[in-house]
Amino acid sequence: MNDLTAQGRFPSGEKPLDTLRRQCNAMTVQYNLTLSSEQLAFLFHHRRNLLRAFGRVEFGDRIVRMLIEEFCDSPFFEQQTFAESLAELLEVFYAFRDKSDDSLPDADLLSAMHYHFDTTCQGSAAYLGDMTLSALFRTERDNVFENEPDETKRLEQRDAQ
Repeated sequence: MNDLTAQGRFPSGEKPLDTLRRQCNAMTVQYNLTLSSEQLAFLFHHRRNLLRAFGRVEFGDRIVRMLIEEFCDSPFFEQQTFAESLAELLEVFYAFRDKSDDSLPDADLLSAMHYHFDTTCQGSAAYLGDMTLSALFRTERDNVFENEPDETKRLEQRDAQ
């Protein structure tokens, strides 16, 4: 029995990854999408490689969970490619996070990504990743966010460099 199970944080005998899979699938099953334990392990392995590549340290499953919750209703996901699509979006997320010097809240960044993934980018993570931060939030400000004008100008100046 591991320490987490002994502390009662997970159902008896259930591993943390299985608990996360069960929780994520409870959110995604209504969209006919699920992740296997192997697919979730793949996402965490990919995340670990991305964190290393971007020189970041991050603990817990918060970002993976937020990504799944934010994007699970996208009409561009198919069961066969769900895990791979999430991995691509995770890469785009960390690239945007890096470009912004962590100045944007994770939830706002994921929401803006989701908006453009489903509209402008028509389900293409590659197209989404090619967007500038200012473009991502300029359109998003008009549709979802109330971004401060100073922040938009700062992002535009950063993109111009």
